[in-house]
Amino acid sequence: MQTYIIRRILLFIPTLFLVSIVVFVLLRIGPGDPVDIFLGDAAEGTRALVSQRELQELRASLHLDDNIVVQYGKWVVDVFTLNPGDSFRLNSPVLDQVKSALPLTIEIALVTMALAMLIAVPLGVISAIRQDTWIDYLLRIFSIGFLAMPIFWTGLVAILISLEFFNWIPPIEYKEIWEDPVENFKKLWLPILILAINSSAVIARMMRSGTLEILRQDYVRTAYAKGLSERLVLSRHVIKNAMLPVITVAGLQAAILFGGVLIMEQLFVLPGIGFKLVSSITTDDFPMIQFIVIMIAFFIMIINLLVDLTYGLLDPRIRYQ
Repeated sequence: MQTYIIRRILLFIPTLFLVSIVVFVLLRIGPGDPVDIFLGDAAEGTRALVSQRELQELRASLHLDDNIVVQYGKWVVDVFTLNPGDSFRLNSPVLDQVKSALPLTIEIALVTMALAMLIAVPLGVISAIRQDTWIDYLLRIFSIGFLAMPIFWTGLVAILISLEFFNWIPPIEYKEIWEDPVENFKKLWLPILILAINSSAVIARMMRSGTLEILRQDYVRTAYAKGLSERLVLSRHVIKNAMLPVITVAGLQAAILFGGVLIMEQLFVLPGIGFKLVSSITTDDFPMIQFIVIMIAFFIMIINLLVDLTYGLLDPRIRYQ
């Protein structure tokens, strides 16, 4: 397994290089001069106050005097040495901004996926063992309904319901969990719940399908014929085997979750990575956009690797070469 893990990690390098090329080129061929962006919204007025020599020095400091290949090479070296430069908009190191925002996004993502699995796995199993009953129909309506609802719409509706019927809105100020766990919970419980329910809809449907398939296997019928209780059959034979396709879907949902977190951070004004990314896109903050996209790509590759390794834990027949 160690050889497999090393080989997969080495594959991260060409993948990250490909992502970096796409991001770098797309930002460079877009409209706008990085110097104007760096000087601010009133760039024309600011240019009049800056001498030509100062403009040239600024372009040189941003490596804009070099051709695009040299610019890319210098940027890649800076990124992979964790020195991605300064934010144009905030005029502070990009790495410091990411460090301050990353814990919040990780907290939301981890709690969301854990809660989604806690919701989806029991619902999928219950729906399968009570197939074509009113419980099954109700749970299928739940999953299909939330699959059809865009996450931004669900978030807006949840805010309106909490305000209209409960006269409650999330606190404006955000507190880190180690500073004030209670205030942190008050701020995050609603976006996490929305994201978890949305993700659980997909996972529950896959869990139901996987459980139905396993229940029809001969070894499950044999277990029932031996007199084992339904509880023992489910715990020993069904759920573990039905989890293999569910883990695949959960991994995909974890990657898709970055998009949902981005939307929730905007709706609930949460200063996470998604909020930083959207703010950077609206202000053409090239260094911040490039580094955050590379970082998200890296996290998605880590998730895919963890999903593959989980297969071996659930199914001992799987061997990694």
